[in-house]
Amino acid sequence: MGIYLAIVKSDIAKRVALQKLSNMNNTPKPFNHHELLEACTQTGCPVCRIGAQTVRRQLKALFYEYVNDLEMRANLVKSLGFCGEHTRLLLSHKIADGLGASIIYEHLVKVVLREYPKQSSNTQPKELSRKFNNLVSASDGLGDCLACNRRDEAVIYTLRQIGISLDNAILRDALEKSDGFCFPHLSQLFLEIQKPAEVDFLLALTETKLKTRQSEMAEVIRKNDHRFHSEKITEDEALAWKKAMVMLSGVSINPTGDKHD
Repeated sequence: MGIYLAIVKSDIAKRVALQKLSNMNNTPKPFNHHELLEACTQTGCPVCRIGAQTVRRQLKALFYEYVNDLEMRANLVKSLGFCGEHTRLLLSHKIADGLGASIIYEHLVKVVLREYPKQSSNTQPKELSRKFNNLVSASDGLGDCLACNRRDEAVIYTLRQIGISLDNAILRDALEKSDGFCFPHLSQLFLEIQKPAEVDFLLALTETKLKTRQSEMAEVIRKNDHRFHSEKITEDEALAWKKAMVMLSGVSINPTGDKHD
């Protein structure tokens, strides 16, 4: 893949970097009962929230503590930075500091410049288009986005632990009080269970949440009728369309997972 990939010695560096991301700040495993129970009290899919929290913790540690780590930098070169989703996260929230981001991206821009086409070349526009497309961060043919990898690891681990603990009364009570699972994570969760009672619990839970969202949105529509305009829209009703949107799509309602955002 050219000079910018040749500087990465082997895939061992990637595994080492991911392990370091996992160990940053001595962060505990992304799932424990307390963390899941807390996520169930917040808006949106609790698994989405845990994934977002994991990404926020790891990115903050990366930009503040690991900017000069050789293995980490090598893997960021391999992916040429972060995917679009996590780049937007870094731009819109106070996660990366200017110095850490400058150190990382000055290096990445330097790597890109080594591959930059010369003006005197006879390269055709289609070839230039292909070349620049291949330089888009975390695109096909480059390394995976490290933030995506950490989120996916946290999500998989969380879903497995939920599958193991789904017969726990405390967990069930928390899930019933939550906004339920988004459809992508619900789909994955069904692969972690086998007991008919657990299947029925998830089906009933999700149906209840869907009916609640539908009822809340119907109230928003009704209250916007001039005949009922004096009736105030409740906080839950105002949030219902957002909850429905993220439930069907699997996008976290909170990009950082921070309940204060």
